[in-house]
Amino acid sequence: MNSSNHDIHKLELPYKIKISIIIPYHQEKRHLSSCLDSIQTSNYKDFEVIIIDDASSEKLNIDKTYPFPLQIIHNKRNRGGGYTRNQGVKKAQGELLLFIDADIIIYKETLSLIKKSFSENPDLSALIGSYTQHTPYEEKITNFKNLFHYYHHQKANSQAATFWTGCGAIKKEIFLQIGEFSENPRITPIEDIDLGYRLHKKNFKILLQKNIFVTHLKQYSFLNFIKNEIFFRALPWTYIIFKEKIIKDDLNTSQSSFFSIIISLFILLSIITLPYIFYPSLLTIFFSFILLIYINRNFYALALNLNGRSFLFYSLFFSWVHFICCSLGFILGSLLFLTDLISETKNENNRTR
Repeated sequence: MNSSNHDIHKLELPYKIKISIIIPYHQEKRHLSSCLDSIQTSNYKDFEVIIIDDASSEKLNIDKTYPFPLQIIHNKRNRGGGYTRNQGVKKAQGELLLFIDADIIIYKETLSLIKKSFSENPDLSALIGSYTQHTPYEEKITNFKNLFHYYHHQKANSQAATFWTGCGAIKKEIFLQIGEFSENPRITPIEDIDLGYRLHKKNFKILLQKNIFVTHLKQYSFLNFIKNEIFFRALPWTYIIFKEKIIKDDLNTSQSSFFSIIISLFILLSIITLPYIFYPSLLTIFFSFILLIYINRNFYALALNLNGRSFLFYSLFFSWVHFICCSLGFILGSLLFLTDLISETKNENNRTR
């Protein structure tokens, strides 16, 4: 490592840190006002807010006046999360960038805790927080998705190898040096994870601060949940794993998740074969579910304690669907990466002829 690289890892922020809060926005006006109202309650006041409207059908205007600097940037056409957040960074005046979504509520102490973490850890490059246990909605699928995310963040290693734009802060100078968010359409559903992997590969320190919470206001339908898990999570995540050649035994790529995916596929196969080989298939389904419950017993115990027995059964079903979606996303992501690799190899061979 050369001296300039070493210096950037130890980059110290001034005692009084200005935070630039960057919020991408697209058709979420009913949530944005709640997001901005929550920011207004912050007990840390040295911040600005930059909202980037990613070509919403109705141009964004903020009617309410807020007691903090607020900029609105309008994309001429829909460009996705990576490009949109990068535009916000270009306008940012703060030494620290905080990325949140338009459907996120922060708490009074959120910014203070973020500032404190960077002040106490001079070698810290970035940090991420966590969703709270609860969501303001009653739908079982929404509550499951929120609790599942919370659980994985709370049990994960505090020394993170990823980034998260639901609530993620990073030193601006390091963000610019690492190369901003990817604008590759193969990656943009989870460009934050891609950024985290790149930071980790260059030995930048990322912390998962489990005491920094935000509330997520997103609601899911069952079909929307399936679409999100396959096409916006598992597929691009698989692509990034192959692209960056990195996989960590943590969060959604843990060994327990891998084994749960295999078991869930056995259950699906047994359901399909049930009409043809009834008793062996039934036994396979039964014992596979027992094993799935055992591997994920801590999450199911949390679901039971928080929301009762009926929610536990919903959680068992939704988690099985989640693992099936992960397997489908992995297959599609692998095929997509292989297709791109073959195409790149052909182009390279044509250039060398």
